[in-house]
Amino acid sequence: MLKKIFKGMSIIIVTNIIIKSLNFFLLPLYTRYLSPSDYGIVDVLNSLETILITLFVLGLDSALFVFANEKTNKIEKEAVIAEISSLNFIIAFIPLLLIPFSGWISKLLFSNKQFAFLVRLSLFKIFFLTSITVLRNIPRLKYKYFLLAFFLLLQNILQIIFSIILIIYFHYSYLGIIYAGLASSIVISIIVISIFHKYLSFTKNFFLNHRIIEYVKFGAPILWGGIAIWIMQFSDRVILNKLQTSNDVGLYGMAIRFAAPITLIVSSAQLVLPSFIFDNKSKNDEKSKYKILSNLYFAFLSIGVIIYIPLSFILLKFMTAKNFHTAYIALPIVSFTSIWVGANYLTGIGISTSKKTYIRALISWSLAFVNIILNLILIPHFDFLGAALTTLICQIINNFISLYFSFKARAYYEKTIVNNLLIFLLVTVISIVFYWVNQFQLNLYLFIYSALMVLVILLKYRRYLTDISQKIIQFIKLKIS
Repeated sequence: MLKKIFKGMSIIIVTNIIIKSLNFFLLPLYTRYLSPSDYGIVDVLNSLETILITLFVLGLDSALFVFANEKTNKIEKEAVIAEISSLNFIIAFIPLLLIPFSGWISKLLFSNKQFAFLVRLSLFKIFFLTSITVLRNIPRLKYKYFLLAFFLLLQNILQIIFSIILIIYFHYSYLGIIYAGLASSIVISIIVISIFHKYLSFTKNFFLNHRIIEYVKFGAPILWGGIAIWIMQFSDRVILNKLQTSNDVGLYGMAIRFAAPITLIVSSAQLVLPSFIFDNKSKNDEKSKYKILSNLYFAFLSIGVIIYIPLSFILLKFMTAKNFHTAYIALPIVSFTSIWVGANYLTGIGISTSKKTYIRALISWSLAFVNIILNLILIPHFDFLGAALTTLICQIINNFISLYFSFKARAYYEKTIVNNLLIFLLVTVISIVFYWVNQFQLNLYLFIYSALMVLVILLKYRRYLTDISQKIIQFIKLKIS
């Protein structure tokens, strides 16, 4: 299991490093040709696209892993993949029905209708990316991580090339980023469909198939939960834009960009873990494997975030124009939040494997209301820092609630995950309080604190880190010999 996980994560991490590095070195370009206000507009539209894609996928990407891994017969498994892929492709047309309402959406997001054209471009991009969401997950299901890496790299390289051309040579400013995103989405959709077209089949009685109804029943709560997640993740930008300015949204978006190295590892884990979680469901060693995954996730990422934060302060000031420098105060909070977001794959495993998706929807809606209230309270006092704090608080609550319901759904949880959550909560709170007291300054105290915290974490997880280090060394020696 560990061999597959590390192979998959290694491929995805290397891929993401390339992608993030390319995007990272584009930051001076963005900060030179775009103002914080321009960047705020792009960030709002990117958030809209992310949430609506999640919404219109209808949880079918999760259904793919749940239902396909239940089938031991290859023919039946292929049939499930085809049914879910085809259903996803049909549902992807829904965003196009929102085009007549682009003006209203623009007014909701930006308080005026002048960005309706940009909203229409975003809706087309959402259609193309949604239509291939399940198809792009087939390499994950079949452990074909090189193919998955190819898709990820190609889309991002195309977007970067188009962005450079449109921003520098055609002076399209933020509009260039929007056009580039749409163009790269069209190209990658054509390529993915051409490779996996055999999984798209539409019969006359397609919707009468009883399994299609099962998939919809599984995904329907995720749809409603997706709306709540949209509110939870997107409300900070909207409220920040309403109560402050798009400049604050741009600074917040820049802080999120500079948390990229942490997000990189978290997103790699998110891409790899579901395959193993659902594939190992109900196996005898499921419990021990879960324990190993939990320890390694929190050990590596706790050390990683503590080491990276001082470096992120340096990078932000070096890589951006002065009007973006104040984004550094939200960087530690955003970095810790990324880890809490990824941890939900571990804390919510029982809900997912038991197919009780309605519980996730209820949790998401509860947190959405909490998110709005906290944003309204904190943003007027702390600007974009208030938005960052709100997201962190909600993600921490999300993990503990998810763990409780996972335990109720499948009672195989032991104290390991609870201990890991409590330890990481302590690390999060102590670190943010320290950064706050230190006024987010890069000084000797910050480096001393980071060194001491890393030492404490190493001592806590020394056994697991030693074991995994030995296995990695043995694996490398085996490959060399």
